[in-house]
Amino acid sequence: MILSSQTIFEMWIANGLSGSAALLLVFSIMGFAMQQISSSGPTLNWLIKLSYPIYVFHLMFVTSVSGTLMYWASMMACQNLSSHQEFLGQ
Repeated sequence: MILSSQTIFEMWIANGLSGSAALLLVFSIMGFAMQQISSSGPTLNWLIKLSYPIYVFHLMFVTSVSGTLMYWASMMACQNLSSHQEFLGQ
């Protein structure tokens, strides 16, 4: 499939606009949060103290899930490769 220069230009425009919209959404959420959380209290202090352990456990969870998915994908690829080799008589 060959894309015309017009189609490529339209894709660049669409990707640029969607990226800008995502960035503006993040900035607006941060601005709203900064406006609403203007004073500290016991709940905010608790959340601040809890943020690093959540980050660490989240990182361990994401790493283990991605490792498991990569292992399953490699096992499925090996099974597919062996079935194709049997089919081809190799």
